[in-house]
Amino acid sequence: MHLSELEDLCEAGKKRFINELSISLNKCFKFNSKNDKTLNKKDIINLPINEVNKNLVILSKKIIAEALLLGYTHASGKIALADVTPLPFEEAIDFLKAKVPMTKEEWPELEPKLRFRAFTVARLAEVDNIERMKKTIWQGLEKGKSFQETWQSVKNHFEKMGAGYFETVYRTNIQTAYSAGRLMQYQNNMPPAWELLVIEDGRTSDTCKGIVSQIGNGHALPSNHGFWQTVGFPPYHFNCRTSFRAVYDYELKNGTTELITTPIENIRFKAQKGFGGNPIAKESFWKLTPAMIKRATDYGVIGDIVKQARDLDMQSYFPELLKGFKPVYKGKKKGYVQIASNWEYNADEIMSAQRLADEGHKIYMLPRTIKAKSPDMIIDDEIGEMKHLDTIVQGTIRKHIKYSGEAQRARIVYINVKSEKQKIRVLKIMKEEIKNLPLKKLLLDYNGVIKTFDRKYFE
Repeated sequence: MHLSELEDLCEAGKKRFINELSISLNKCFKFNSKNDKTLNKKDIINLPINEVNKNLVILSKKIIAEALLLGYTHASGKIALADVTPLPFEEAIDFLKAKVPMTKEEWPELEPKLRFRAFTVARLAEVDNIERMKKTIWQGLEKGKSFQETWQSVKNHFEKMGAGYFETVYRTNIQTAYSAGRLMQYQNNMPPAWELLVIEDGRTSDTCKGIVSQIGNGHALPSNHGFWQTVGFPPYHFNCRTSFRAVYDYELKNGTTELITTPIENIRFKAQKGFGGNPIAKESFWKLTPAMIKRATDYGVIGDIVKQARDLDMQSYFPELLKGFKPVYKGKKKGYVQIASNWEYNADEIMSAQRLADEGHKIYMLPRTIKAKSPDMIIDDEIGEMKHLDTIVQGTIRKHIKYSGEAQRARIVYINVKSEKQKIRVLKIMKEEIKNLPLKKLLLDYNGVIKTFDRKYFE
């Protein structure tokens, strides 16, 4: 079986993951030891979440993409076990891409989805572990320990914690990507049956042990059997190592594999909630699950994920990312305002959002990190920023405009001004800066009127 290659990938990725995650945690919890006695629970909880570790994103993409490519090449029969095993981790993806029998159009379409998945998995890995560390530290402080003492204790146990997170979360992503890769290849040559491949050892879960005697390891179900539509393909739970393979007519004829025709109602098996299904049909190899979206929203990093989706030209995915938002205002021209459950109200922002909704705009107010580096909103399926200017200083106005485009990647910026002089300066600076920014529209709110200026106006 090819599963040893997948295990090698997991082990190689785990070591690098722990190292990169350690860098992220050290950056977040970097304190001046002279001040640690003044820290309390609130200080720890309100620690700002640092920018995403780009190396962790790159690593995640390598791991997930290699798993998908392994599945694709294994299913195609174009690669031998010995071809990949000796390759260094860093070189394996380029090797596999050369072996993958994809068309020139398929990989460019697939790659942005893998990049998006890698970003979301890496970002949530950082924040999950930062939040876990915060809890451990403030509990230590409440027991009278100093920050440095508690932090050192946490660091001593970090490698085990990081390894556990990798096993639970990253392995699931690896298995899902691997299954997706196999199914992508099998779509071109649908087999008559599928066989589940269950690793039977001390780590095998009760869930997968129960399926072996019914339809696994030597027993195959027809590919049109209801099991594949209702239960679907592995992984079936966290830490699942079960895979599957295609079974063809010659194997069924010579008795190598036994074809099972047990009715679906007689197969006693249930995947963990959120698992199973077809990773291609439900696109679970790159889309966030509802649980992931909730965590991202609660942590205040949904804006980061929205930015990544926009940069990869995936703004059509915004409605799924924003499903948990609740409506708070219905505008006069079919516009509306929706907010995240943990969105902190700002009187100026909510009033402006309502005015925009009255003009027919569709607004989602995004939660923000403590550093407030996430974009303010999604407006008409584009990333948007809100600015309420209280200054006429040209340098400050320029800084606000450049930040909206360069840092937030906003396509639409709303600016509320209180004087004619502010209005003139905003338009002047926008004309000077627009060539370096991705902005599509300026919505300028002055004296009770919101006026729209398209990019062409400034060029």
